[in-house]
Amino acid sequence: MTFRSRTIRLAALFLAALICARLVVAQDAPLQGPLQALDEYVNKARAEWGTPGLAIAIVKDDKVVFAKGYGKRSLENGRPVETNTVFAIGSVSKQFTCACVLVTSSNCASTCPAFT
Repeated sequence: MTFRSRTIRLAALFLAALICARLVVAQDAPLQGPLQALDEYVNKARAEWGTPGLAIAIVKDDKVVFAKGYGKRSLENGRPVETNTVFAIGSVSKQFTCACVLVTSSNCASTCPAFT
């Protein structure tokens, strides 16, 4: 898998998390509905893409409604990813910004059919 396709998939995963933020109610209850589907998708995608670890947080109305770490933060010592794990993301935030602009643009379907 190329860097570009992995970046696009990670951006899509990020956007899916944003969309799920509108559908969630609370994290205290067991995962169900959209959050359970998101959790299953993240586990499946992480395994398929060979991603060692990641963390997701969904914030709605200034409150964290979902936060979870997946996988390992280090392949050397096997420490797990936690909700407060800090990742060195380098310049990846530029791709997320680009994906957000594409999704919010009025001609998104003609620009990037994957986000329709």
